[in-house]
Amino acid sequence: MTLSIVGKLAEKATRESFLAELRKVPGVIHAAGIGHSLTGHNSGTYGVKWPGRDPADKTEFENIAADYDLIETLSMQVKEGRSFSKDFGADSSAIISTNRPLRT
Repeated sequence: MTLSIVGKLAEKATRESFLAELRKVPGVIHAAGIGHSLTGHNSGTYGVKWPGRDPADKTEFENIAADYDLIETLSMQVKEGRSFSKDFGADSSAIISTNRPLRT
């Protein structure tokens, strides 16, 4: 189930309280917030560099603002590494990569 967040729920503290209460509802297994739809192209990164990257490579990473529990909420499996965690403060600027290239 998805809900559009507007008004007071758009504020971080209110949204976090709402999600905490939602998780207490019997039958709710996970709940998380996300900044925009997962379909389509919303916002991406350009110019990301890594050792050995081909200068002609046009790889782009979709930029999605998401709560820590989003991967678990969507039952996604991380291919390598780990999911985002509150135990690692630097995760706010980290990347989780999938094996799926963007279509152009």
